[in-house]
Amino acid sequence: MSGGGTAREGTTSKAVAREALRDDLDAITRTARALALDTPGIDDKFRQPRGSGDQTLLNAARAFARDAAPLVPQFLAHDMPPDFLEDVDKNMAEFENAIRDREVGKDMNVAAHASIDSAMEAGIDAVRRLDAVVPNRLRDDGAAVAVWERARRIEYDPAGEMPEQESEPERL
Repeated sequence: MSGGGTAREGTTSKAVAREALRDDLDAITRTARALALDTPGIDDKFRQPRGSGDQTLLNAARAFARDAAPLVPQFLAHDMPPDFLEDVDKNMAEFENAIRDREVGKDMNVAAHASIDSAMEAGIDAVRRLDAVVPNRLRDDGAAVAVWERARRIEYDPAGEMPEQESEPERL
């Protein structure tokens, strides 16, 4: 459950971090259009990425930060926050961390499922061994063998539902 929770939490953090980074890029794009009034073509460096993938967004953010660095005075003259490039760097790092955290959560979930499957196999093997040992041990006690056979019948649903014991026959 922990891995699934971590993956879900990572998805939420990733969405928040992605949105913050997109907001940064939107502000830079919008300001670059205004800068293009005095310096034609400058806005071409700050076009939003066409793809919607995470790596595309990160690559665009890196390019925006690199290309905006020499133009900081012009961006500041258009009321961009003085630390706008630091915000881009911080939001890129948070987005990368959120992507990594989500992947770690997914890996934990896969590992947990594998561990559960392994434990179930070990349990089934133990029951198979007991199926041989218990009747041998209790062979002279028919009542105890009957109790074992009833207790032994537990249905396992691989879809994850709770196990159910076989219902007891109705007595008249």
